[in-house]
Amino acid sequence: MAHTVHKFSSEILKSASDIRKLVSIIPKTNSICVVSGLGETNTLFRELVKSAGQGNQEKALFIFEQIKQAHLAIANELNIPPRHLESCFIELNNRLRIIISSSERVYNEDYDAIVSYASILATTIIARYANLPIIDALKVIKTDGQFNNAKIDVDLSLKLFSEQLVNQSCFVAGNIGSDQKNRPTTFNVHGSNYTAATLAAFVKANEIVIWTSKNGISVIKDKLIPDSLHNSKIDYDGISAIVHVNPMIFSRYTFNIIQQNKLKIHIRNLYDQRNDGTYITATTTAPYLLINEFSNLSMVNFDRLIKIPDLETIPYSLAANDHSSIIINGNLIDQINKIFNSISHHFVANIYTVFITSNCLSERVFNQLIKTLEEQKLSPLTYQLNTRKNLSVLVFDQSVNKQKAIEIIYHHLISIIQQ
Repeated sequence: MAHTVHKFSSEILKSASDIRKLVSIIPKTNSICVVSGLGETNTLFRELVKSAGQGNQEKALFIFEQIKQAHLAIANELNIPPRHLESCFIELNNRLRIIISSSERVYNEDYDAIVSYASILATTIIARYANLPIIDALKVIKTDGQFNNAKIDVDLSLKLFSEQLVNQSCFVAGNIGSDQKNRPTTFNVHGSNYTAATLAAFVKANEIVIWTSKNGISVIKDKLIPDSLHNSKIDYDGISAIVHVNPMIFSRYTFNIIQQNKLKIHIRNLYDQRNDGTYITATTTAPYLLINEFSNLSMVNFDRLIKIPDLETIPYSLAANDHSSIIINGNLIDQINKIFNSISHHFVANIYTVFITSNCLSERVFNQLIKTLEEQKLSPLTYQLNTRKNLSVLVFDQSVNKQKAIEIIYHHLISIIQQ
């Protein structure tokens, strides 16, 4: 029977009751559970690294004690004896004192050595409560040694992990591995998802279930629309267009693993398990809609990479005091050229750009949207629909009423997807 990989995000690891809930959904066999750090302790670990790196022993030891008591409190509620965590605290304390007393500090190496304990401690607590084994990520996930941005040595890690894997469900700490000298390394953005995707590829998992506090992937990623609907199904093309602009759940590197191995992703809400969440698969015939909004892109000291897949990189200079630039990597060709030539002639101010990815956005529907915006005196400075890549780009003058423009785009497109 194929394995399922479960990944548990920090946002749902805040209390003993959260841990009881997640343990109740884990089968006793054929599940690999990847664990992030507990709730807000990730922030404490980062503050701990900073204080230790500055040689501030008093503050570092105070934060260490906060971290220790936070984990012991949850362990106590789950009736886990403190002795099961003691070795972790001793190792962490020793490492901390070495960093504080050292005259030569290497920030990224120190960061990984300290922060790795966030997921190690969380994994120890949850696995003890679930009475399931732990596969030590530091022993089986080998990396290239790039601190804070490591890449996994696939061949070696596959061999080591396979030797440890059994049919019984197990736990693995997320976002960590070790280099050839056994020094801890972390994976940077969404690192636990990188761990989950890699292990899923190793075992040819039937799916990766990412447990969060949300009902899936929102139609729109913007604080102006907090109660956005969620997509039930999205294909790789839809996710790719957004990931290349702004990683939401996966780094581009993790998403490449998902695509190459045709992994099925299921994003679910731990607190609302009746909700089906969002499925991410190679293809889907279901309509979906993603809107990613960027604001306050200052043209002064501004240099940003906006990526739209599959074309050579083409630089466009913008009219700004310091010759700032945007680099487009995409499939809009002449239209994009006109768009950014237009910007360069009109702007020394701010703009914001709305990217819309939808497999149900026809030219007729897009033109209706533009007409609606124009009627409300919210005309985009320039815009373009690319039907082949299911992508549209709207560029607005920052003086346009941002909230009203976003709301019109959102409600107009939602009315289509609900038809």
